Amino acid sequence: MVAAVARGSTVDAEGLFYMHKKLTKLLSDANIYPVSLSADGSETERSTQRLIAQSADSHRHYVIPNNQPGCSIEITIPLFNNRPSVLCQDSKHGKKTARNQLQSGARFIVFACMPIYFSMLATMVKNVLCPLFKSDVVNADKQDDRAAARLFSAKMLEFQLENHSADRGLSVYLFVLGELIDGWQSRNIPHLERARMIMRAKFFLMAWRSHIVAHPDYKVNVQFISRESYEIFLNLCDSLLALILAYRTWYPTYPLLPWLHSTEPCEHLFGLLRQLKRDFNYSDMLYLEPKLRVLMLGEFGNLTTEQKANETASGYHHTYFKADDLDLEALFQYPTDQDLSDASKIAFEEAGQLLASVGINAPAMLKAYKPPTPTPPKKPIITTVPRQPQTMLELLALYDGTSFKTTKDEDEYEACEMAVAAEALDKSLAMFVSLPSLPFALLMSTQK
Repeated sequence: MVAAVARGSTVDAEGLFYMHKKLTKLLSDANIYPVSLSADGSETERSTQRLIAQSADSHRHYVIPNNQPGCSIEITIPLFNNRPSVLCQDSKHGKKTARNQLQSGARFIVFACMPIYFSMLATMVKNVLCPLFKSDVVNADKQDDRAAARLFSAKMLEFQLENHSADRGLSVYLFVLGELIDGWQSRNIPHLERARMIMRAKFFLMAWRSHIVAHPDYKVNVQFISRESYEIFLNLCDSLLALILAYRTWYPTYPLLPWLHSTEPCEHLFGLLRQLKRDFNYSDMLYLEPKLRVLMLGEFGNLTTEQKANETASGYHHTYFKADDLDLEALFQYPTDQDLSDASKIAFEEAGQLLASVGINAPAMLKAYKPPTPTPPKKPIITTVPRQPQTMLELLALYDGTSFKTTKDEDEYEACEMAVAAEALDKSLAMFVSLPSLPFALLMSTQK
């Protein structure tokens, strides 16, 4: 942990942006330039990221061409001090977001005429061979990392295809979004393959949304995933492509480890802090910082993988330290512009096949695609009405006692002070009289 600042839940994007500028100034003075800035995906955090992008010294623009209309991908990387700073979303939060969309009763998600809904999962979990647990579906913890991992696992997709193959919409959903998160979390997939997986997910999501917009009987806020989720998924696609391009251009001698560009270490620290003291405040955090450092850097390294996973708050499963299948050679290889262009064409073909299986014409929908209009952050209208003094003490607090024009005003002020003191003394005496067990000397000292 480098820094800890107390902030309330009412701090808006502008307040966080101001704090960000101060922090990055301190880091740049020490010649530290973060290559990524990750967030969990809340509305306030995404608004803060937009403010950061707008404040960049300059931008580097890349285009991954595709001969299909509407399929060329534009990537913009903000530059600060001539160095890249990619604005990322946390991939594990993205996986939990994808899981929660299936379990929301506020929407009825549809692929053409193929719906996906909660009872599909509730039916599958009754089968003893299903990789999911009942608690993953019924009264589920929405922040459970393991439950999200089980839902988008290869075993779950295999079980669903073997036992509920008629629900093709669900199969496609699990595959595409599971691959999107694997592109971030895999320790051995080459970066070119990651780029293809990410672009396939991007084309799929864009065409799906365009289909819902064009359908006469569907509405985006009913038959599609939420606006926030859609923005998070597209950000996951663009930010991973941006990281690949940024490392290729500025840091080609370093391996790109996408799973470390996240908020996971920060969440792990808070999980350990809640174990030490569940209801902690800022003072507790400062006091416990040495112990947190020991747990994170010392004893933590001696634990097994399973023990490390359990050293967290309930529901969280941190795996950023897991590297038993790490392939550094693959993580050092960065694709060329031509490689990315070829991968984009393959990704379009794969997305088209997946969408065709659920009745959506991908080329037509991508050609007609229009990005959603960004929703400006809502600022509460606060009307401040001066509170009138309720007591004599509050009234006296309005005066500093040194700027009276006449002696009479000063005498009146002192009289009021004496009245307040007398009132306080009466209340103190009444309180101590009700407690006869207190020593007489303590009572007298209080009166003085």
